[in-house]
Amino acid sequence: MNRQARADRKIRTLRPSEEKKHLDLLNLCHNPWGDEQRWKKMYLQEAFDLTKNVLVVEENGEWAGGVTAWFRDAFLAKDKTAKAAIAGDGYVLPNQRGKGLYSFYMKAVNKMAKERGATLGIGFVSAYNLPPLKALPKIGFAKALFPVTKILVLNPEKFLNYMINESTREFQFPKEFERMRFQVTVTFNSYKGKATLCRNYIIEKAKLLESCSQSPSQNSKDKTDLQITTDIETLTKIVKGFNAGKNRLLFTLCIAILRRRLRLRVSFRLLKTMIHL
Repeated sequence: MNRQARADRKIRTLRPSEEKKHLDLLNLCHNPWGDEQRWKKMYLQEAFDLTKNVLVVEENGEWAGGVTAWFRDAFLAKDKTAKAAIAGDGYVLPNQRGKGLYSFYMKAVNKMAKERGATLGIGFVSAYNLPPLKALPKIGFAKALFPVTKILVLNPEKFLNYMINESTREFQFPKEFERMRFQVTVTFNSYKGKATLCRNYIIEKAKLLESCSQSPSQNSKDKTDLQITTDIETLTKIVKGFNAGKNRLLFTLCIAILRRRLRLRVSFRLLKTMIHL
């Protein structure tokens, strides 16, 4: 039965004529969700298009569940913003539960958000809501805040660039590091599965800049001085340690290395420079 159901499963956007049914199903599944006044306040906003942002799951031609994507600007450090997709009002009809519909419509939200240029996908999940707690990590969401909040990187390139650029923007490297080259390789959980990014950087005029050369030549002057291989969660902790000071950074690096979440390859030139600082 489940195999047949999955074969006949489809997802589409809500039609204008289905507004009342959507409200009725929200109240049926959330027991209760709210009245018509609350629905109008949330779904009939001028800047919200329910025919684009509300998704309906059909199983064998029957309405089986749905979810809504809310797009917001997430405010980051130093007055920076990133477009975020927040999944909400998700529901699965009682007779359709246990078939993986939650994961199915969350993947659809991630795909839609990526296509609309969102950088982050955010899920606010109750600690007592077991299906999302189990399903979200399997499709890439990572624990980020308390209470339990899951974040999925929809655009790894933008997110990595933001982390590196913002963490080093106001930092002045000592003159001894001039022209040194760094390579960062990071693994992500994206909505399409595991993703790996590799970026090369060079220090010029005391600033860390992305290098145009993706493959340093064999010339000794162009060789990479530091190669970092890690995952996105560990890199986030390293960036926090970098901003918190030398002692916090060293502690974070040691823990990551001991847990085998971080690999470093250091050139003799960089090692010698650090010893003499």
